[in-house]
Amino acid sequence: MSIYRVQALRHTHPRLGHEGLAGGINWLISDTAIVEVEQPDSHREYLSLQLRRDEHLQAVNEISEAVQRLGYTLLNIEISELVGQTVEATVFSAAGTGGVVHAKTDNPLLTLLAAIVGGFVANRVAAQLRRYEVVYRFAPSPSGWVLRPTAPA
Repeated sequence: MSIYRVQALRHTHPRLGHEGLAGGINWLISDTAIVEVEQPDSHREYLSLQLRRDEHLQAVNEISEAVQRLGYTLLNIEISELVGQTVEATVFSAAGTGGVVHAKTDNPLLTLLAAIVGGFVANRVAAQLRRYEVVYRFAPSPSGWVLRPTAPA
């Protein structure tokens, strides 16, 4: 799952009434989820949306087309990927908890029970923790639009 932060400039009235960019994007790209909308003035809109595509360029092309169809000019898109750490935390916690209990008690049943409980707790905690890393910034250049890698946030 990726987050696309779109910055757009309205150059005509929205063609879908008062819905603006957020309502229009939702209508044109039906499987998107709007995360955040910001409108600093009457001409600019910033929109964060979740979208799942095989490639970022495919998503950027869909977003770009929708933005233009709604009467906006695309200024920039920042792409972030959702990184989950659930599996890693579960495995390491289960192994660590089981290892510590085994070293202290030398009881295989207690070791297994401690590993299961430690893994379960770590799984629940890690499922709540999500981190976004910025991967690309889609921006204009003298030769046209380019995807530029950025440093992780």
